[in-house]
Amino acid sequence: MRRHVMKTSFIFLVTLLFLVRPATEAALIDGSAPGQVDLSFDFDHGPFPNVFALTLQPDGKLVIGGRFSSVQGKGRDDIARFNADGGVDRAFKPMSGTGPAENYVVYAVAHGLDQRLLIGGRFSSVNGVPRSNLARLHR
Repeated sequence: MRRHVMKTSFIFLVTLLFLVRPATEAALIDGSAPGQVDLSFDFDHGPFPNVFALTLQPDGKLVIGGRFSSVQGKGRDDIARFNADGGVDRAFKPMSGTGPAENYVVYAVAHGLDQRLLIGGRFSSVNGVPRSNLARLHR
């Protein structure tokens, strides 16, 4: 169990490093001090504002999972992807049609060796396909 916790903590820290490094480089360019909130990145969630997981894709897109019903005014049930510029990826809607957001939660988002996304949580289908609590998504 301890090994699993250490591995999970390591993965979380590595993900944070990938997120912080580009932000720090941008801060040096635009004059913002490192550690200040980037006001151009706005999650703008719906009535369920919980993010439990995130991962940065190799193409610079950020995938978040949790319990929410919209992101930046776009309907997104529990999982969303941001483009590298911070805007919501309109083509990425794997949980659409799954039902009310209060019945579904995405607790984990990760990349497999083939770079497909793996999601885990409390759900019984993904985009109308029966999947109990674990699913792999095409990019």
